[in-house]
Amino acid sequence: MIKNNRNKFMASAAALALVATAVAPAAGAQVSTNADVSYSDVDPKSSHFPNIYKALDYKIMTGFPNHTFKPNQMVTRGQVVKALGKYVVASSGKPLSEFDLKDVPPFKDVPSTIKDQELYTFSLIVKQAGIFRGDNNNLMAGKLITREQMSQVLVNGFGLEDRPGNLSKITDNGSANSQYRGYIDILSENSVTTESVFRPKESTSRAQFASFLVRAYEIQHNEDRETPSQAVAAFELAMGGFVSVGEEFGFDVAVDPAKDNTFNISVPADAPEDGEESGTGFFQSLADEGIEKITIGGTAYTISDGEGNVASGAQAAKEAIIMAVGMENTVNITVEIPYADGTDVTTETYTFNFVS
Repeated sequence: MIKNNRNKFMASAAALALVATAVAPAAGAQVSTNADVSYSDVDPKSSHFPNIYKALDYKIMTGFPNHTFKPNQMVTRGQVVKALGKYVVASSGKPLSEFDLKDVPPFKDVPSTIKDQELYTFSLIVKQAGIFRGDNNNLMAGKLITREQMSQVLVNGFGLEDRPGNLSKITDNGSANSQYRGYIDILSENSVTTESVFRPKESTSRAQFASFLVRAYEIQHNEDRETPSQAVAAFELAMGGFVSVGEEFGFDVAVDPAKDNTFNISVPADAPEDGEESGTGFFQSLADEGIEKITIGGTAYTISDGEGNVASGAQAAKEAIIMAVGMENTVNITVEIPYADGTDVTTETYTFNFVS
């Protein structure tokens, strides 16, 4: 059905009211780093920045002697073996010298005579632990590890389990080899990966690996950690189903009873035609709940500093919402919802339909 221009304008006016806000940038939250180490090539603005330093603090991943981390370097299977081998040793509570490895047959391509004795030792440990099996008993240590292979070793290495109450958000699992699909879903259910597009066949960078490791580590060491569904429920309760936001501007926001995460916004006949902005708006309501990032039309926007202050990115997000509503009278907004303990985020997509 073709919508007339008046309806489009009215929907755009309502969208403008929904997102209207002052967008003065706020100072970014500070992330503490290891007092003895500072990596010269890790951008503080990177989403992986906190986890790179957490991995150092947790002693599960370190940088290089020249004080670099090489965040964009792709990870090899051998590097993953060393990282997870060290985790197995650390979590066992006993020194490496007490591991009985004499009955563990080595991988054919990692013999006892190999120059890299660290790789040899940790390859036996991960094999004994059932984390790495190899291909025909070949480890292929120098080969890049794919993201689907990474999912298997992370699940096995950290003992992650299927969580039936938390649905996987992965949309491209069909492109993975069948033996890895369950492992990928488990990563999503546990929020070890927070993306909907997993890209199973791609390689993994050191920065991405650090985030995978830290999230898995924190799950293992925090059994009382909030689940993704609990985080979403708490956020929606605080937002009042977004209904209270609409009430501020004099139009009705109602839950669509037939569709999950869908809200119908009724545009009043007397909506302002001059697009006048009013109120503190949608972004301040999100900022109050600790929301830092939202995605509209495939583009991510940083709309707050995570401390209740609206950031400059909210202005671009507002314009994207108005444009989407002006074209289709509907907008999909994906919200990164933080856990109560601040250790991670989970994502949820909401649809807003503007009707008059």
